[in-house]
Amino acid sequence: MVSRRARRPSPHPGWLLAGLLWGILTGACATNVSTTRAPRPCGAGCSGVCLADACETVTQIAAGGDHTCALFSNGSVRCWGANDVGQVGDGTTALRLTPTAVRGITDAVEITAGGSHTCARLTDGTVRCWGWGVYGQLGDLDAASRPGPVAVRGLFDAVGLAAGSIHTCALIRGGTVRCWGSNEDGRLGDGTTTSRSFALTVPGLSRVVQVVAGSSHTCARLADGTARCWGASIGGAIGDGTRNDRSVPTAVVGLSGVVDLSAGGAYTCARLTDGTARCWGHIGEVSFGTEGYLPNPVDGLGAVADVEVGGGHACALLAEGTVRCWGSNRVGELGNGTSTGFGASSHPPGTVVGLADVVELSAGDSHTCARLAGGALRCWGNDSFGQIGDGTSARRVSPTAVTGLADVAGLAPGFRHTCARLVDGTARCWGLNFFGQLGDGTTADRLDPVAVRGLGSVAQLAAGGDYTCARLADGAVRCWGHNSGGAVGDGTTTDRPAPTAVVGLDDAVEISAGVGQACARLADGTVRCWGYNAVGQVGDGTTIQRPTPVAVVGIAGAVEVAAGGSHTCARLADGTARCWGYNNNGELGDGTAIDRLVPVVVTGLADAVELAAGDSHTCARSREGSVRCWGSNRYGQLGDGTVDGALEPAVLPGLADVVELAAGMIHTCARVTDGTVRCWGSNDYGQVGDGTVTDRPVPTAVPGLAGVVEIAASGFQTCARLADGTARCWGSDVYGKVGDGVGAARTTHVVVTF
Repeated sequence: MVSRRARRPSPHPGWLLAGLLWGILTGACATNVSTTRAPRPCGAGCSGVCLADACETVTQIAAGGDHTCALFSNGSVRCWGANDVGQVGDGTTALRLTPTAVRGITDAVEITAGGSHTCARLTDGTVRCWGWGVYGQLGDLDAASRPGPVAVRGLFDAVGLAAGSIHTCALIRGGTVRCWGSNEDGRLGDGTTTSRSFALTVPGLSRVVQVVAGSSHTCARLADGTARCWGASIGGAIGDGTRNDRSVPTAVVGLSGVVDLSAGGAYTCARLTDGTARCWGHIGEVSFGTEGYLPNPVDGLGAVADVEVGGGHACALLAEGTVRCWGSNRVGELGNGTSTGFGASSHPPGTVVGLADVVELSAGDSHTCARLAGGALRCWGNDSFGQIGDGTSARRVSPTAVTGLADVAGLAPGFRHTCARLVDGTARCWGLNFFGQLGDGTTADRLDPVAVRGLGSVAQLAAGGDYTCARLADGAVRCWGHNSGGAVGDGTTTDRPAPTAVVGLDDAVEISAGVGQACARLADGTVRCWGYNAVGQVGDGTTIQRPTPVAVVGIAGAVEVAAGGSHTCARLADGTARCWGYNNNGELGDGTAIDRLVPVVVTGLADAVELAAGDSHTCARSREGSVRCWGSNRYGQLGDGTVDGALEPAVLPGLADVVELAAGMIHTCARVTDGTVRCWGSNDYGQVGDGTVTDRPVPTAVPGLAGVVEIAASGFQTCARLADGTARCWGSDVYGKVGDGVGAARTTHVVVTF
């Protein structure tokens, strides 16, 4: 457990906070200090996220009403969830189910999230806000919403931030406070109820070291360990023993030794020097009566490191790194694996399940997020607007990993499993593991990605029928999984549940995995294959099973290799192609249906720049971006609008500007220059991704998918890697190969949960 520094600006909850040492505020620091660090490159050893080719980590989280944000070590910010008024800050009002970059923010040092707006404090002491602004809570002298960051006018020396439901406050160097936004109940603290669209100094406050905001009240912690609150006093949130609203800072009765404050909804909590917590106000569906008007101890917590308050619940981070929550549990905000629905009473503190090594908490209106010691994020509670960040809008009653922060560098879907290469050179696999094809040393199926054991410096992955291979940076190849036909390449037919060296390969520059055969292209332009060879798919002129690599006859100058169901193809430097193996459907493209034990020329192909091999069909992309396919077409996988097979390459009508191809068992996909994807062929499991299970004999757009930089297909499934480093998959999810932890077929793309 890494403890919080005593007076850093608090990364605060739902309605956020801020704090600093009084000594920092008034001492030697006359200006903001900006430190410059050398970016750590992505690669081995990066435990964070790859942003702009540098390894970055999450340094703060902020949960708002129905959205969430994360601050990264490079000063950038990503938000997700509700975005109807621009609170995500990406320049749009589109709902965001996964983390999305905030436009133009590159040097933030603190963030705060309000009801439907967000603010960031920059290194120079200025503040930018975005989202809902009709009450002036953005501070830009206008009462309008903004889908991108705007500067808070006249604010240049902020050292802390706090956002309420519709107001915002900043802690200023020197120990004063300035607030702006709605002031209907005095929450700006200026003695009036006049709303302000600019930062206004709160009179009568000095030596402030922290400011926090609830839904409609504000509190300040002073250097002497006392606290002042002002604004709405629903349920006694001011802490002066009454329910009277206060338009000026008012002393919280009987409170001393305060080292941290948190406010949310109509509830306020203080952490004291002895590690206990005292809270006051109204929480959950019930009031605590007159006892709630004054600070009271929260029992059953132990040594408290932090308290965060949401709209109707609160959570405490304990010194041991676990979390306990109390209050409303209507939608799972307590994280105990249950939800009680509306009308239920408040609950006493209980342990959040499955959380350890927590270093930071942030509570939103009805959801909570935790940052772990390794930089990972977990959220739980209400997810109606995607604020959990797992790519869905399904309620989560226990901690769930935030997706979209993983850094996928390559994808490799197999027949009943899927693997991904990460930017740090490691690999993760998920799905069926009966033969050990996930490489984690077990044969237990996995609905979520697991690390491949003992594998680093991975340059490429290839997943076959029920086995997987990895090409390492040094040219060596490792394979694992089903090996009855010798596909692991270690000279045996014994299944391998962990990576095993392929015999005699040390200069591979590309690998490809078919259903039962694997191939490697070497640096000298030759190709070697191994594994199942009943119909000549290994290409050595025989039908003898090969448990170690053998040279493919007559191949020189190869620049690509593609292994399909029971056939294999190679593209040569001159733009022609050679294929060998099974040819009953014409998948070799030589104008016949005769199996070939050695490579034959694909007829009429002279300008190929890419190949993709399916179970019994093959496609090629030309230099100008057109596509030709040949072989079986029973399900429309050739994309020509018919179900008639082709013994030679035929051009797909209406498809242009293609930059990448991927072939599944009986479907095909293309990535286009604009970052979108088209798929066609069999769609029994939704592998075309158009939201139906209707076969498509012509290229069909995958809706809602943009920014794609890589596609991969195998079996009855398709995956895409996006520019933000996330992965989406769709189609068959038997054995969990889609990777979203559910195990149900997906007819539209879903986020892979890492």
